[in-house]
Amino acid sequence: MLVPLFGFIISLAVALLLAGAAIRLDPRLRPVMGAAIAFVASAFAGAVLHAIVYTRLFADESNHLNTRVAVVGFLAGLVIAAALAGWLGARWFAVVWTKYRIHR
Repeated sequence: MLVPLFGFIISLAVALLLAGAAIRLDPRLRPVMGAAIAFVASAFAGAVLHAIVYTRLFADESNHLNTRVAVVGFLAGLVIAAALAGWLGARWFAVVWTKYRIHR
């Protein structure tokens, strides 16, 4: 019970670090405070989607990755998928938020 909680806390910290980097690098996301929340939510959704697709493609029938290459590919793809999905989610949020505030 405690190990999944630590895994969640560590993955949340990594997602927040990625969100901070994305908000600093993309000037269109800077004025939007909710972009960090959208980034983290989208990053988790992207990571879950990546895990589902990757394990269906490269895992055996018991959902185990048996080679080091498969595990390293999974972890590298996980970071890339989370970062890309998070940035897309934050960018979408920034666009929608900007349009909503202009029409207000």
